[in-house]
Amino acid sequence: MIDTGLGIANIKNVVNNLTELPIAVVTTHAHWDHIGGHKYFPDFQVHSAEMDWLNGKFPLPLEIAKSELTAVVDVL
Repeated sequence: MIDTGLGIANIKNVVNNLTELPIAVVTTHAHWDHIGGHKYFPDFQVHSAEMDWLNGKFPLPLEIAKSELTAVVDVL
């Protein structure tokens, strides 16, 4: 599987309905909108240069990313 999305729902439930085969996840890049569902899969790969990002050292803290994604924008 390539990337796991935002992680706002359990994507593993969807994958389990599609296949009974074991799933390995390959990460294109470690931005939150690509790795949010990694917590549902024990086997995933990420580039070594981005490994620290999975441990909370992402350039943009998760809390800020979530607030920006859910912010209401005032349009003139």
